[in-house]
Amino acid sequence: MTLRGGLDQLVEAILARLNDAELLPNCRIIAIEREGAHFVLRLSDGGQMHADDVVMATPSHDAASLVQSIAPALADKLRSIRYVSTATVSLGFKRAELGHPLEGFGFVVPRSEKRNILACSWSSTKFTNRAPGDGALIRAFIGGAHAESLAEQEDAALAEMARGELRVMMGITATPVLTRVYRWPKGNPNTRLATRRV
Repeated sequence: MTLRGGLDQLVEAILARLNDAELLPNCRIIAIEREGAHFVLRLSDGGQMHADDVVMATPSHDAASLVQSIAPALADKLRSIRYVSTATVSLGFKRAELGHPLEGFGFVVPRSEKRNILACSWSSTKFTNRAPGDGALIRAFIGGAHAESLAEQEDAALAEMARGELRVMMGITATPVLTRVYRWPKGNPNTRLATRRV
């Protein structure tokens, strides 16, 4: 299940309920300092905020920089978390040209198969509003901890790689009517590998 118009709808609904005092758009926290049992947050616009508690929803390396002066041991642990790059290639097809029933939701590729994709999601099967009734949307996942360099290639190379893998694994030879590449450079934490390195 997902929101019919995409997850942006959730963000927009939350924003619509916040008033200006609760939201500081386009303003970053550049430092966190302790003041007794409380915190002072230094802001990029030159202002500051006082807080009893701070919750961070940032990549660990960004959080490490913010807590360095107040919790250096925590900062070191946060910096030890390895981040890897991933990419997805979304391919839209005319359903009649696909030549595959798309029964199920997709598949995960074991590393032992030595393929260039990690997994494949049949997005239009999972979420019926992701493609027109006569279309199909398929998303291939590339990169990750053991093949990060694959996700760092040019868009055209990633799209061709995904098409080649789907040709071999699913028998899809049709030309897509839509191709979109999305990237998350160093966007995925890999704590299991980070723990081994510590």
